Amino acid sequence: MAVTRQKTKKTFLGDIIKSNLNGFIQQRDALRAEEEATYWRKVTQEGMGYQEQIDYREKQLEEEEDKRISDKNFMEEVKNEIASLKKLKREEDYKNAYRQSVEDLNTNNINISQHINFLERTLEDTKDPTLKSQINDNLKSARVNQQEIRENVLTNRATYAETTKSKQLLGESISDVQKERNKALLSGNEDLISKWDSKLFSLKNTLKVEEIQDSFDVLRTRKLTEDLKSTDILQFYNNNVAKAGNESVIINETKYDTTKDFWNENLSTYINDEFFSLYESEVSNKISNASKQLTPMLETQLRQINTDLDEIKAMPNMEAFQETIEQSRTKINSEAVTRINNKIIKDYTNKKLGQTATKNYENAINRLKELNNKYNVDVSSGIEKIQGDMFQKKQQVAGNIEKLAQSYMENEGLSQEEAINKAERFVPALDIPTSEGAGMSSGDIVRGLAEESQGKEEKSQ
Repeated sequence: MAVTRQKTKKTFLGDIIKSNLNGFIQQRDALRAEEEATYWRKVTQEGMGYQEQIDYREKQLEEEEDKRISDKNFMEEVKNEIASLKKLKREEDYKNAYRQSVEDLNTNNINISQHINFLERTLEDTKDPTLKSQINDNLKSARVNQQEIRENVLTNRATYAETTKSKQLLGESISDVQKERNKALLSGNEDLISKWDSKLFSLKNTLKVEEIQDSFDVLRTRKLTEDLKSTDILQFYNNNVAKAGNESVIINETKYDTTKDFWNENLSTYINDEFFSLYESEVSNKISNASKQLTPMLETQLRQINTDLDEIKAMPNMEAFQETIEQSRTKINSEAVTRINNKIIKDYTNKKLGQTATKNYENAINRLKELNNKYNVDVSSGIEKIQGDMFQKKQQVAGNIEKLAQSYMENEGLSQEEAINKAERFVPALDIPTSEGAGMSSGDIVRGLAEESQGKEEKSQ
């Protein structure tokens, strides 16, 4: 009988392990899927924060590492997830801190410098390139904001200084703006350079205008409180011209290339419109007062006036007025010499210029000639008046001689010449050269008259 052999199915251990492993993986994947679903439900619906997510993933990683059979691929995925979450957490932390800093800045709890310090510290502590880039952007924006704030503060301070016209505030603003202008120059920011140049000009112009106004205020005060002379005012303008700078200035909407030009213009206006009339009036008063005193006092005053005119002529910025000064000198000298001329004639008439008639006459004539030589003022009328007076006196003496000679002729039978010669010995002579009867004694005048009379008689016959 034939034996039929049945075939037996073979089962391998590897297959069993594989089958069990697949079942384990499926069960593990199903459990993980359920855990992930729960996790994401908490994330999306309950708002699980980044730190909680990180804590959850780190716990997952720790549990997986503790398993006898750990899933390396899963662990790698979890590690990547943790790294990604930490990155998001850093970004979120920075955004919150940045938002809070901006809010504090807007509510004036901190200033822009403190806000920038926060960004700089955060940037220094951050290693994440992406976050660094974001912080850098925010830092750049903050620094631009800081510059804008600084510019606004400086501009507002400058505007306030210009409004109040306080020289101290103007000086401080000029210094601050100059520093900002230097920074802009170093950075090559042409727009800022132009902006600060414009503001600097405005501030400096306001300061210069105030300084000029102060100078005029001082002058007005001195006019009220002092006996200020025309030459004092002239010196005021000359001093300001000397110390004026070469920067342009706008005053009363008029632009001057330099402050010196402004003062030169005002100097010229004062000289042309006021100085000479004021000076001549002052000098005229001096001459008038001096003329009430002795003649030498008036002459001393005139010498001093001419010395003063020489000094005025030599002053800076007076080159254009040399001719006017000389015209003023001529006018002043003419007035003074006329007064001196009258006083000399008066002194001569009152016989105060010499103990004798001769000395009185000589001193009067000599002093008048000296005036003419020194001040080039015509005194011929005074000389002629004195000489005419002297000739009249000669004629009076001649009349006395003639009367005495006539008595000699009648009583003693003397000839006319003998009688005149004798009479001359008893009548004081006045042998003073004059324009009329020059070189003639009183006796000569009598002889001349006698000859003239005899000639008329012979002609009539």
